[in-house]
Amino acid sequence: MSGFVHALLALIFAFLGGADAPSAVSPQAAGDNTGFIYGRVILQSGEKHEGFLRWVGEEAFWDDLFHSRQNELPWLEHVDLDELQAERRRRYFESHGMFDRLMWTLHNKNGPHLSRLFICQFGYLDGIEVDDEEDVTLLTRDGALVPVHGYSNDVTSDLLVYPAGDDPVEVDWDDLAGIEFSAAPAGAIPYARRLYGEVETTEGTFEGFIQWDQSECTSIDILDGDEREIPMGDIRSITRNRENSSDIVLKDGTAFTMSGSNDVARGNRGIMIENPVGQGDDCLETFCLPHLHRRPRQRHREDGFSGNPTPDRNGHRRGGGNLVWANRL
Repeated sequence: MSGFVHALLALIFAFLGGADAPSAVSPQAAGDNTGFIYGRVILQSGEKHEGFLRWVGEEAFWDDLFHSRQNELPWLEHVDLDELQAERRRRYFESHGMFDRLMWTLHNKNGPHLSRLFICQFGYLDGIEVDDEEDVTLLTRDGALVPVHGYSNDVTSDLLVYPAGDDPVEVDWDDLAGIEFSAAPAGAIPYARRLYGEVETTEGTFEGFIQWDQSECTSIDILDGDEREIPMGDIRSITRNRENSSDIVLKDGTAFTMSGSNDVARGNRGIMIENPVGQGDDCLETFCLPHLHRRPRQRHREDGFSGNPTPDRNGHRRGGGNLVWANRL
């Protein structure tokens, strides 16, 4: 959603459930478990934990994106490396000065640095394996094995496992041997609700699942400021005001102003709205007058991920779903 006109606009945000919804997660509110990542975590010690999974503070849903860097580059055999290096050099030199050109030349004196991201929704993964050397291999639902490394904390972050009826178990990534993904059992109640709403902006109205500050996305995530920490599920509305702060109204009618953190001030990294078309985000200043609607059915692990990507002759993976522009050659 780049290109929005940044202006000082009020923001009113109503969270899932409406003004009269209870702040606690009830079976009725949380009964739809289909959108939440579920599976079995296996530790190097042999210990196993099964339940809803969350990468600490981040990915929690099947349609969230997994990011890492591929170890193998099957397209490389089709590339003229000298031509690729010359083209990269030409493009870089067109837009950079003498000092940057010199640094680029030194950095690439041994040839081009080649890499390719691997990006897919978690629903396309059957498992993740971590060996004794901490090398990571993904198992996709079409049976492919994809060795990956680095780029994001998706391959380093600790995990939270929410077993049925128990407190979450935190798993250190360094202790991980593997993850086996699966659909949640019928009747299993998730640990939270997913935030959903409709947001009116200077460029139109957008409706979908919401990540606040590109982080908070469930009812138990925390909106924080200088003096308060509020679960997102307790909040009825957030209004951006002109003092680099936000006015908060809770579901019980309590109202106050919060400041001092990127959650409620200009440092906000953006509000991401995800719908069947894809994902979009922009700065906090562009959003105004959101309205809450009853959330739609979430994407099930078996729903919408059956068109598994398969390699074409160049090693690319093709399939239906959201589009992601990865890094260029």
